Amino acid sequence: MFLRPQHFQQQDRFWHEQLRNIAQGIQGYFWGFNALVLDKELLKVGKLSFKKCQGVLPDGLSFDLDGAMPVLDLPEGSRDLTVYLSLPVSTQSGQEFSNENAHSHVRYHAYVEVVKDCADAAGQDAEIELAKPRFSLSISNQQQDAFQTLAVAKVLEVGADRNIHLDEDFIPPTIDINSQPNLHAFVVELESMLHQRAESLAARVSGAGRSSTEIADFLLLQAINRIEPLIHHLLHQPCIHPLQLYQQLLQTAGELATFTNRSRRPDNYPAYRQDALKESFLPIMTSLRLAMSAVLEQAATQIELSQPNQYGIRTGAIGNQDMLRKAMFVFAVQAEVPDDRLRQGLPGQMKVGSVEKIAQLINKSLPGVTISPLPAAPRQIPYQAGTTYFQLDKTTSAWQDIESTGNLALHVAGQYPGLDISFWAIRQ
Repeated sequence: MFLRPQHFQQQDRFWHEQLRNIAQGIQGYFWGFNALVLDKELLKVGKLSFKKCQGVLPDGLSFDLDGAMPVLDLPEGSRDLTVYLSLPVSTQSGQEFSNENAHSHVRYHAYVEVVKDCADAAGQDAEIELAKPRFSLSISNQQQDAFQTLAVAKVLEVGADRNIHLDEDFIPPTIDINSQPNLHAFVVELESMLHQRAESLAARVSGAGRSSTEIADFLLLQAINRIEPLIHHLLHQPCIHPLQLYQQLLQTAGELATFTNRSRRPDNYPAYRQDALKESFLPIMTSLRLAMSAVLEQAATQIELSQPNQYGIRTGAIGNQDMLRKAMFVFAVQAEVPDDRLRQGLPGQMKVGSVEKIAQLINKSLPGVTISPLPAAPRQIPYQAGTTYFQLDKTTSAWQDIESTGNLALHVAGQYPGLDISFWAIRQ
């Protein structure tokens, strides 16, 4: 048997398939860009090309377009187009090499180059035939069977001035999030949000006594303290696959849903798709931003009450108008009397109104804001044994005075030894 070119070609196919199978076994989504930078100057004149383009095709071919970049000319008025980097598929039944410069379905462009013999001290030159992939840019993925493709950009429209407007949220398939500004920027944003919320929660739960928040804040802080170092770790790795990031974001969203979703259950997120990263990541990115916003809000806020003045009147300021309208307000009361006596007696012996009208309510025995005992301690308020809770009725006219002035005053008649009152606003 004579040694023929087909033997070398078949050997190349064998090793290429071996490497592809190994790569797919290690990471199923081994294909995508690991560097992609569009030429923004060309976008202004209706052309799309690259300044840098490196990656791996779905068939396993690694590429680095460091020479002449393919250019796509888009006509005025074009809109809603996806641009693809395309390369004819490898085939055993057809021609794969051609030295013709015209566009064709041949996979490789052959050319002659002078190469030195690096094993010879004299370094003798020789002309040899080399080949490079014949990449092109296309706006249709309909011939997918004939081409290996990677989506490069989503064109929204080409204006009358030939300026190409791209979808800035589009994420090309990638094998490294550091090569995609959208993904990398979100990880930076998420780390910052986690750090900010953790600092806020740590300060909130470090208080003593009644100013300490409920146990849920400790559990939420525990979750964020676990997540933040992992996100920091991902952010500082030289190469992170988007699937690895997606798995971490799913776990993060699931944990935070326990504290921030009304259902206490995570949302339904789409399955990961390497060829549709925008559709994969956008829902979970939106969900995490909302969760981080919800984390910063305190479920309950204690409003400071003054010590009783010479007339036994205590006052408090509620400067937040949104809180006045939407929150539920509760008195947490302790006294050295039986709980039943406190529940039955205090609603009839406490006057609640605005600072400006409290004296009038007391002197003329007018009804103020009515209070009613709650059957159990609100979960948003730190539990303390021996405490009775009363809810303020916001439907009374006296409450309208409090809303308009932003302050509250209260007076307790009767004898309640060891009386201690704290005032809470609970977000609804």
